[in-house]
Amino acid sequence: IDQLGIPFKLEYYIHVKPNEFPVTPTFVITDKYALKRVMNEIKNADDPEPWKGAGWDRIKVYYADTILQIFTNRKRIGFSGSGIFYDLEEENFITKRLKN
Repeated sequence: IDQLGIPFKLEYYIHVKPNEFPVTPTFVITDKYALKRVMNEIKNADDPEPWKGAGWDRIKVYYADTILQIFTNRKRIGFSGSGIFYDLEEENFITKRLKN
């Protein structure tokens, strides 16, 4: 993630059913400063441990030539449906935006 820099957009999709997501994202972040804060939260996620995916929400992070997909249950993030996941802070960019 460090090598990719700051993205120009982040979209968050809430998992509905197995392999089914809404067409419209639940929220979108395009503000450069908000994106910097979000990327810092993601980079600072810690306490790696294995998790097996079930129904993860999805985050799409858009760069000029790359779309990075991140899986989350709003408390942990990982880069595939199963594997190593990292803890986010309890109050994080996802939970803050879903409250509104």
